Amino acid sequence: MNETPAIKWRRMIREGGMRAYQPAAGADVETDFRRFLERELDRSLRELSTNTEAARVALFVLAVALLTYGRLDMVELILSNAPPPDTHLSAFSSALRELLPLPKEIDPRHVQHVRDWLAEHRQTLRWNDNAGRFEEALAP
Repeated sequence: MNETPAIKWRRMIREGGMRAYQPAAGADVETDFRRFLERELDRSLRELSTNTEAARVALFVLAVALLTYGRLDMVELILSNAPPPDTHLSAFSSALRELLPLPKEIDPRHVQHVRDWLAEHRQTLRWNDNAGRFEEALAP
């Protein structure tokens, strides 16, 4: 079975960046991981006043992970905390390309271009759980 973009990014984040996550015994991993991410996001937002680079990176990764559950509100948090394009973490910005129907000419590392596109298309975006990504709904 092919992995959806959402499943792929969740797996990459669980295996690479969320070592603190330990699934509860007998729990559905996807549901349990989402709850973990939401708790960590709440904690990170409370600690944001420290405004350290580590806090921004944590918010960025958490927001990418929650975007994989259809949380479109996470895009602004991703963009606001995106690492510079020349760092290894900027690769996570490619999640935007895989999870949103961005046109090919928009580089997800260029924050303002993504913001402009999202402002124009936000109302038409719908999460497709089977595809593991957002799709643009046709206008009525």
